[in-house]
Amino acid sequence: MKVEGVCSNNQCRSVVKSNHGHPNFRHVMLAQASEPLCPLCETELIKLKEVPTEHLFPLGNILSTKGAMDVLGESGHSAQSYLRRHVRGDWGILDEHDWGMNERAVRALPPNRGRLMSKYRVGQSQIYIITEAGRHETTILEPSEY
Repeated sequence: MKVEGVCSNNQCRSVVKSNHGHPNFRHVMLAQASEPLCPLCETELIKLKEVPTEHLFPLGNILSTKGAMDVLGESGHSAQSYLRRHVRGDWGILDEHDWGMNERAVRALPPNRGRLMSKYRVGQSQIYIITEAGRHETTILEPSEY
C-alpha cells in the first residue's frame, strides 16, 4: 500500500508519496509506517489517500468495444492506464453506493463475488470497465454500449 499525504507541520507542509523502490529508503519506511511520518521533519502526515500497489483481483480475458477504443484513440489515452487503476481498486467516478459494492465484491469469496465496475472520464467522454463476477473476463466499453 502506498500512502500519499501532506505533513501536518505548518512550517514544513511537505507532500509525501511513498513508492516501492524509491532511492530514499528511509522516506519509504517512514511513509509506510502505521502512522506515517514526514521524511523531512518526522511530524505525522495527514493521509490524503492510500493507494494499493498490487492487483486486487485477476482481469481474465480483456475485451474492448469499438466505441471504447474510439474514445481512447481520440483522447490519446491508453487502455492500460485505466486497467491499472481498475485492478488496483481505483473505481474512478463511481457514486458512493457502487464504490461500496465493488469493495464488498473484492473481499467476497466465490460464489458470492459480484462483478466489479469502474467509470472514468476520458477527455469529454467516459468509459466503463467491468470485470465479471467469475473474474474470467474484463470489458472496456462506452456507457451507451452498456
